[in-house]
Amino acid sequence: MSEKLDKAKLAEAKTHYMNFKSVPEISELTGLNARSIRYHVDNSWNKERSLEKEKFFEYLSENKKHL
Repeated sequence: MSEKLDKAKLAEAKTHYMNFKSVPEISELTGLNARSIRYHVDNSWNKERSLEKEKFFEYLSENKKHL
């Protein structure tokens, strides 16, 4: 039987992931199972982080043009 994840811990795990921490590190910091974290990474967080990286690099390239 699967256990419901604590929403606060899951939000903390997502914050760590968005700050480029590894899944094992996040698991250690939050006490969540690494498989549960990997599930969320693979199903949504990875896409979101990729979009954030794209926005960041786009911002950098725009600023570089103005120099």
